[in-house]
Amino acid sequence: MKAIICLSMFVTVGFNAAQADTELTVTNLRCEYQVDPLGIEDFHPRMSWMLSVEGSGPSVPRGVTQSSYQILVASSPERLGMDQGDLWDSGKVESHQSIQVEYAGKPLTSRQSCYWKVRVWDSQMNLSAWSAPARWSMGLLNPEDWKARWITAEEAGQTVLEDLAWVWSDKAKQGDPSIRAPGTRWFRRRFTVADRSTIAKATLSLTADNSFAAYLNGKQVQEGSTWETLVETEVVSQLAPGENILAVVATNEGNAPNPAGLLGRLTLNKTDGGQITIPVDSEWRTSNRSAEDWNQITFDDSTWTPAVQLHPYGGGQWGRKVKSPSCLPLLRTSFRVDKPVRRAELAICGLGFYEARINGQPLDDAVLEPGWTNYRKSCLYRVVDLSDRIVLGENVLGVLLGNGMYNVTGGRYTKFTGSFGPPKLIAQLNIEYADGTTGCVVTDGNWKTADGPIVFSCIYGGEDYDARKELPGWDKSGFDTSAWRGVKECDGPGGRLSTRSAPPIKVRETFQPAKITQPKPGVWVYDLGQNFSGWPKLTVSGPAGSTVKMITGELLDGEGLVSQRSSGGPVWFAYTLKGEGTETWNPRFS
Repeated sequence: MKAIICLSMFVTVGFNAAQADTELTVTNLRCEYQVDPLGIEDFHPRMSWMLSVEGSGPSVPRGVTQSSYQILVASSPERLGMDQGDLWDSGKVESHQSIQVEYAGKPLTSRQSCYWKVRVWDSQMNLSAWSAPARWSMGLLNPEDWKARWITAEEAGQTVLEDLAWVWSDKAKQGDPSIRAPGTRWFRRRFTVADRSTIAKATLSLTADNSFAAYLNGKQVQEGSTWETLVETEVVSQLAPGENILAVVATNEGNAPNPAGLLGRLTLNKTDGGQITIPVDSEWRTSNRSAEDWNQITFDDSTWTPAVQLHPYGGGQWGRKVKSPSCLPLLRTSFRVDKPVRRAELAICGLGFYEARINGQPLDDAVLEPGWTNYRKSCLYRVVDLSDRIVLGENVLGVLLGNGMYNVTGGRYTKFTGSFGPPKLIAQLNIEYADGTTGCVVTDGNWKTADGPIVFSCIYGGEDYDARKELPGWDKSGFDTSAWRGVKECDGPGGRLSTRSAPPIKVRETFQPAKITQPKPGVWVYDLGQNFSGWPKLTVSGPAGSTVKMITGELLDGEGLVSQRSSGGPVWFAYTLKGEGTETWNPRFS
């Protein structure tokens, strides 16, 4: 027993002597569990830190504990550097607590910057050096602090459909002519382009109940899977001089008779201002059987029968519910800065998702902002420091809006449908200049908008991007916005604007294909080796107007093709090339 006691005393004394020679430091300062957070809304933010001993690695040696701490919080880095806690000096506080230590200084106000540091005493009363400085800033704490207004893009005009009619392949035996048995039908229409050089634009506008794929001169140019959305595609590059063939395969899905129909037109705009319209009507030939090369110009369709008109647009069970596709909007404003900037912070919320850019560059590497909420109760904004991103002269703030969970209208696979309204934005850039003056750039009716290159986006169903619709330089100074539309000031969805506390979503890892197969001509299957939540990323080159379709899933079918039977479908991502060398793309909002 005595031997054990002596050994214990020896170890304790020896350890304390070693401890006295170590250098205790304070590291990993956090405010509300974040590093240097911006936009804190708690009037008593909670601070935390960790202890470190030189040479001990990431862990603290056994027996090294904090007995007391002192926190300084200052209104400027200069005051903090002089050990002046003009906002709060906790004094020496006897406590082991190093997490969730509440600020207990002067009342904090909107947009206030706070700089802080901490030092500690260990159990032997050894005093550490001051930690490296950290900071936080307060958010917009009161509704009246928001000078910005919610804005939304003025919708472009809807395509007029009143001169069109729904057609199918044969006459109904009785009752509503649109009620047909489930099945697939094939349609063809020949037309002639006398002088290809006189066609400035060719727009194919189609929809079908339930789904369709369209081909021009044998090449697929379009597809759709919901009759409520009119799919519109620019196809002038696929036109040939002389005779052309437009072919469509349409499917009426279900297990019992239900409405079936095809609706649309091909519009050719000529260089002299004239227009040629080729509607879907009884001039089309149709069959209930497929045939080899059925979508080629050389195919003989003389045995096919004329399409049958079912209802003029507006009639039948479809009514006037078909809508033109809505490209996701680009929004921008420009502002001048003529003197040095000391501090610039942007508070921004875009619903359902947004990607914001300053002078042509993204704000940071966060994606799928903001987080999902019940938008009638709360809308999450974040604060971004742009102090080093503002330049003398013209600056441009640009935003691309997405639908996200805010506007789930369907069109492909969905787990639900519902909408809080069209995408909208609120943003406020507060600027403090070096001379002590201030400025504020806000969202209001002076912003401009235009259609962006994302032509379809559904949080569940995928995303389509037409690179030919890109507007190079739209988010930089010197860009001509004379053709852009005005925005509309609007109400928000009703939820309180509040900052998010969760860390941002970022791209964390990139997977390379573990296996590549080609189960059929023109189709490749990329096996990534595991399930994950992420995006496909495409690198491709080819002629303008070519489209790459990426279908995602968890399983393969019997033919080695991707199956969505376990994950839900239809889901796909489509990229239409602009034809300028190597092009790289990944979705943003799905």
